[in-house]
Amino acid sequence: MQRLYFILVFIFTAGHFSSLPAQNAVEIQPPAISDDYSTLIEKASMLAGQNPEKALQSFEDSMSHITGHYERFNTSFFHLFIRYTRMGQIEKAMNVLLQGQKENFFYPISAEGRKFPPNVDEFTRLKDFAEFLKKNNQLREQAQKNAKFEYFVQLPKNYTKEKSYPLLLVLTGGWGSHLGLSESWHSSRLEADYISVYTQGSVCRGSFLRSYQRESMENIMQAYKQIIEKYAVDTARVIIGGQSAGGRRAFSILLDELIPVRGLIGAFPVIPKNLDSDKIKQAAERGVRVAIISGENDWGLKKQKAAAVLFDEQGLQNRFIIFPEKGHEFPDNFSRQIDLSLDFIFK
Repeated sequence: MQRLYFILVFIFTAGHFSSLPAQNAVEIQPPAISDDYSTLIEKASMLAGQNPEKALQSFEDSMSHITGHYERFNTSFFHLFIRYTRMGQIEKAMNVLLQGQKENFFYPISAEGRKFPPNVDEFTRLKDFAEFLKKNNQLREQAQKNAKFEYFVQLPKNYTKEKSYPLLLVLTGGWGSHLGLSESWHSSRLEADYISVYTQGSVCRGSFLRSYQRESMENIMQAYKQIIEKYAVDTARVIIGGQSAGGRRAFSILLDELIPVRGLIGAFPVIPKNLDSDKIKQAAERGVRVAIISGENDWGLKKQKAAAVLFDEQGLQNRFIIFPEKGHEFPDNFSRQIDLSLDFIFK
């Protein structure tokens, strides 16, 4: 459904705001995403592979009746701006940004340092871009003043405190949102049997896009502590999930034992540099298992393969699935892969 999201999320890191002080982890109520929006995205995304122009028109038409702020931002940025940019239709892409700014949306656009989009120089030639960028930065700075590390919890059907449940805690990539995670990291098994937690960092990149700051490991640990105190979690069955750069952070949590993780699910994960063989062996002795889901065209595949070899050498049970014709993105049946990975971890 959200294939384009995660081709891009690895691009930015929290480097620009690494000096921000650590923030408290704050639980929020699960935001609502309308069924109409979910249906629209699914249908239009499927159409995009067959008829990109018709899919674009579908997204354009949807803006007349989508009302939710998150839904409008996502549609404008990921499904209009990104698509127009990739097609080289720069003026149309610029118009999308200007319209969004009228709704006080801000976007992860940068013309200096780590540029985004990569062809941002084409935008700098447009007469409206400088003024857009000035206001865009002002809106981001204003949002940053009150930004905190946030997470929300989705409970399984028929949840009761009389029994305990396994926990899946998921991390975004370089930038993303807990809402975006919940749209992708879902499955029949999770909905029936698991407490699922979706997190986002405190560094503002766009109206609904955040990065983790370097101190956010403390936030993740604090969130975990708050969750197990409030909800009926089986602490012997905790899984950490992460996509792209979130996978790298998930591996660090597992290997450094920051929380008691039984398994890890990495979606096209970035592998940490210099994996510690001793820590991998210790994880294997604890009964930890790892599932990696990637694509044959993922730019990180070589390091993922090297990590799997190291896991084998140290006795860490792992499941490594590579999808043909996929890159740094989710496979079409990611929900099924989540359930298969859960079965593998708790086999």
